[in-house]
Amino acid sequence: MRLPARYDALLFDLDGTLIDSAPDIALALNRLMADLDRPELDLPAVRSMIGDGAGTLVERALTAASVAHRPEELGSYLKRFLAHYEADPVQLTKPYPGVPETLAVLDAKGFRCAICTNKPQRATEMILEALDLARYFDPILGADAVANRKPHPDHLQAALTAMGAKRERGVMIGDSTNDVAPAQALAMPAIVMAYGYGRRPLSALGADLILEDFAKLPEALQSIGAMR
Repeated sequence: MRLPARYDALLFDLDGTLIDSAPDIALALNRLMADLDRPELDLPAVRSMIGDGAGTLVERALTAASVAHRPEELGSYLKRFLAHYEADPVQLTKPYPGVPETLAVLDAKGFRCAICTNKPQRATEMILEALDLARYFDPILGADAVANRKPHPDHLQAALTAMGAKRERGVMIGDSTNDVAPAQALAMPAIVMAYGYGRRPLSALGADLILEDFAKLPEALQSIGAMR
């Protein structure tokens, strides 16, 4: 299938794609570990836990710290983690190089951008506002803003519907299989950022393009149609 030369509906993942949030997530998880009298988790370990939603993140952290817990207790641990995290989610979090500048370029060229993230909605909005990035995105859809979060394609479709955009005009930009799989389900192209938090090898994701540099995104959007 040959795609249109211009895409005007860009769907973005957040953590590992637009922002490096792992240091603040690690701080919050380690405050939870301190509450539980457990050793700190190191940053590489925390990076490997990110991407499947806050509940899964906390469950992975509890398992890594050998905290015995029943499934019905997870909600309590999640609430405690979010209290720590939302107290200051941008202490160390920063956009990746080139992200603010490239979003400004895309905005000036008339591209419409949305957020599709498995991060909770409140934390997502807090971070985007604090980093002055929220103005580039409409809608902003966190995990709890949709009935079915990624990798379910409904998450992406909800963003497209809110934008009034057809899927033929959409591209998903992310860092993991949770971004590529729903895009493929909607027959949309997917671009993966090589610096992200994805746990699977990049070559195994089936993305249309893998980018090392976010600033190359406008150029990639021009060329991707000819590659499919």
